[in-house]
Amino acid sequence: MELRNGEDTVMIGPPCGAIQAQADVTSTEIRVDMNRAAIAAIACEEPVASMDRWVHTFIGEPITYTWDEDVLTMTNNNGSLTFRRAETT
Repeated sequence: MELRNGEDTVMIGPPCGAIQAQADVTSTEIRVDMNRAAIAAIACEEPVASMDRWVHTFIGEPITYTWDEDVLTMTNNNGSLTFRRAETT
């Protein structure tokens, strides 16, 4: 995520092609504006194409999230994603 032209912008890298879109972000929710999204058109074979479709479906709905400095958990009616901070040495 970054601030571009005064708007929160997300860059998402699903398996088949990158997505860039404006988003509304609050302290508990992310809403990605898929109506204004730029999506790379790259064909994929199954099962990777199904994973890509799931990511598109997931970000198309409002996402609630929690972040405790080590773990980011994002959830909506389509499922959830959990990311852990990478170890640095």
